[in-house]
Amino acid sequence: MIRRLREPMTVEQLKKHMDRRLRTKADKADVRRLERRMNERFAAVDERFAAVDARFVAVDARFDRIDARFGEMMRQFDGLRQQLNGIASGIHVKLDKHERLVNEFQGRLTDLERGSIG
Repeated sequence: MIRRLREPMTVEQLKKHMDRRLRTKADKADVRRLERRMNERFAAVDERFAAVDARFVAVDARFDRIDARFGEMMRQFDGLRQQLNGIASGIHVKLDKHERLVNEFQGRLTDLERGSIG
């Protein structure tokens, strides 16, 4: 739609008006081209972020597997600790018994030595 002007334009005014309109249209084309290039770059960045996110998910899954393995190892260590505590208490009982016997025999030998000397 062509607007009607109220007063006639000079050639210089017409040139300025046309230059402004053409420059605006060229700027719009430049903006569209720039927008398209930026969208392409953003799409590439989004793909890279998706790849990084996938790597983080994989690392997180590995940590979950490692945590599960450590949990199983801790349960096994608890069982081993209980077994070792049982063995140690059995050794302490036997050690106390043997120590008592050794002390008893030591006392007998001491008594015999005193009796034979004196």
